[in-house]
Amino acid sequence: MRTVEVPVWLAVTVTLGVALIGAGGAICAQLVAAWRQRKRENVKWQRDRVSESVRMTHEHASQWRDVKIKRYGSFLVKLRAVESIIFEMQRTSGADFERWYSTLREQMESFSEDVAEIELICSTRVREFMRSDASRRKIISLYMPPNSSGFPESGDARDAATLKLKQLQKSAREYRNDFLTAARDELAVDAPALPDQN
Repeated sequence: MRTVEVPVWLAVTVTLGVALIGAGGAICAQLVAAWRQRKRENVKWQRDRVSESVRMTHEHASQWRDVKIKRYGSFLVKLRAVESIIFEMQRTSGADFERWYSTLREQMESFSEDVAEIELICSTRVREFMRSDASRRKIISLYMPPNSSGFPESGDARDAATLKLKQLQKSAREYRNDFLTAARDELAVDAPALPDQN
């Protein structure tokens, strides 16, 4: 039998070739693994970014809702105060009437500032309500109470003035209830409407 001698250079070349193929395979496997890892990280990063964006949007909406609730609540308190002042005006005369009249004017000045602030932060629906003709008529009527010269003591003049004040009180109540309904719709507050207190 004859033995075949393999040249050394061939053995070295084959060994180096196999080593290079093995090393190349290992390097390729590392590159593919790194690519897949980077792709997974990008997907996770995008998912985290979307999640953070949703969280921030929700947090911003929640804070904005809290601001609106405070402003709307303050506005409703002032509307109730106007109703109370008008009620007190009906029960008084002379100097007390003039004092309540003055208080009503001050309240209405403050009320105007609140209307402007609310129009800045409210939704389109509430803004449309506040700018509607019916709404404006109710508010304008509140700016024009009977004159401050005093509430008539008796007779037809007192009856007419009392009727005017009752109409003002009704306008204030209707405006408050309408505003409350629009604000609840905007804030998605599911509460029963207030009963009409005629």
